Amino acid sequence: MKALEAVRNAIRHTGGEEEVLLDIHFQQEGVTQFPTARIATDLVPRVNAARGKRKSRILILGNDGPNIAKHDYPWLKDLKNWIQEGCDVSYLLLNPSPAAIKRLKAEFAGCCNAKTGIQIYTIDRANVLPEDAKRLKQWETFHFVVFENPSQLWVEGYHASGKTVALDCAYFSPEAAGKSSLPDVLASQFRYMISAYGRRLALGSEAASVESRLRSEPTRSRRVSPRRPRRVALAA
Repeated sequence: MKALEAVRNAIRHTGGEEEVLLDIHFQQEGVTQFPTARIATDLVPRVNAARGKRKSRILILGNDGPNIAKHDYPWLKDLKNWIQEGCDVSYLLLNPSPAAIKRLKAEFAGCCNAKTGIQIYTIDRANVLPEDAKRLKQWETFHFVVFENPSQLWVEGYHASGKTVALDCAYFSPEAAGKSSLPDVLASQFRYMISAYGRRLALGSEAASVESRLRSEPTRSRRVSPRRPRRVALAA
């Protein structure tokens, strides 16, 4: 499955800290694979069935936001439902289109703050380190959603700009995600990018400054001494 190589490429390099040698197996109970998929119709029903009404933390990585810009696509409705149910959503868009930004501001003005709701970020590329720039480039087509409480994971091996359909996708149920290190690895990388380069998108009357609680969470240093490679088991 191409998603395996996409995951390897997307998380193999850890910004100079160390190389992660991956042992990935998607052929396990609780992992559903999709040659093609749409996040709103293939992920959301599975997540909601497993989550119930629990207040999950949700980390979403996207690129230009076609799922947001498309008016007849239910993705924004799904996000709103999660927020109304008390979930905390952090959404990173690497290259948001003007149409996506306009719709986000129209739909979410006034519904978020520093502690709850939805926080939307772009990347300030002025001082991005070369190793991080490489990862961000990979992330333009490799996307993921990490859920906490309960742990769940969605990965898209290839999601082209302007498309709502992604290729080589996989969903990890709570049971499968709990046996894999992959959700924690991706969540850590997501939080690092927000902490190092995130720019908060102003919604409504919000200030445009980055004021995320993710900044207070532990993240790795940008510059660290090289260490020997370690093996991360991403599945049992």
